[in-house]
Amino acid sequence: MNNEPNPHPVIGPALLQFWEDKYIEGGHDHREMSIKGASFRHSWAGWCARKIEYALREYRGEEFETEAIAMADRWRMEMGTIVHDYWQAAIQHVFPDAEIEHITKLNLQEGADDLFSAGHGDCLIHSEQFGKIAIELKSRNGFGYKMDIGNKGSDPEGPASSAIRQGALNAMAVDADHLVVLHLSLESVSPGMLPQPHKGNKFSPMRMTAEWWYPKEEYMKFAEHELARASAIVGIVNAGANHAPRSTPDMPAGARIVDPMKSKWELWDHKTGLMTQTGQLWNGKFCDYCQYRDKCLEEGL
Repeated sequence: MNNEPNPHPVIGPALLQFWEDKYIEGGHDHREMSIKGASFRHSWAGWCARKIEYALREYRGEEFETEAIAMADRWRMEMGTIVHDYWQAAIQHVFPDAEIEHITKLNLQEGADDLFSAGHGDCLIHSEQFGKIAIELKSRNGFGYKMDIGNKGSDPEGPASSAIRQGALNAMAVDADHLVVLHLSLESVSPGMLPQPHKGNKFSPMRMTAEWWYPKEEYMKFAEHELARASAIVGIVNAGANHAPRSTPDMPAGARIVDPMKSKWELWDHKTGLMTQTGQLWNGKFCDYCQYRDKCLEEGL
């Protein structure tokens, strides 16, 4: 018996093609801003500044070639949407007064009402004990979830900074007392992989979900930093003279991505002319997921 999969499958691809056609017909590839005229979408939080520039330029009507969206990427997005929809239906039963998919807005510059960011908060709960709680929900694959909570005793990585920043902006917009980043795993993990005191408990909900709480004084630091970054990027785009830097909040201040093909960044000391630090984002895979990489390579630093 041959255990190798058929190199020329017929049934599965046909089903997926039908699903993808319906997905595209439903307009899921392109989401409008939650508020017309916004210059920054909260779900862009934590992105590379250059990617945000391109996304904003494209949203405003500029046309340029981008890498095609793969069927696998659409599938991943749809799985996350299904989890979101199920969770939101459930939370309205558990917390009847919860606000779901509420629209949020923040001014990017004081006194400039036409320059603002916008987003959708996943959920807002009003609690007598904890006050106003803004929830940012993220679905995670099994491997990513294990790394989030600490895989086999390793230090937990926690939520991605982009998730914290997105949640922080939405929390700031509603003046929440707490931000909760809630992760739901797409597969359950082994009880033996759980951190203490859950380790070995097959009934622990942490096999499927984990949450991180950030009080206002903590999440506001992320929100204020991201809002200032967004304001600077929008300013660059509006001026039209230069490009936003190839940089993310996870890189050292002043560092730039010098090779998008390898997601390699460098930090230079401009006084001495010496490079002081270098590294790769996501083990060299960060830029692989950017649909604007070809455009970024064409336009350079």
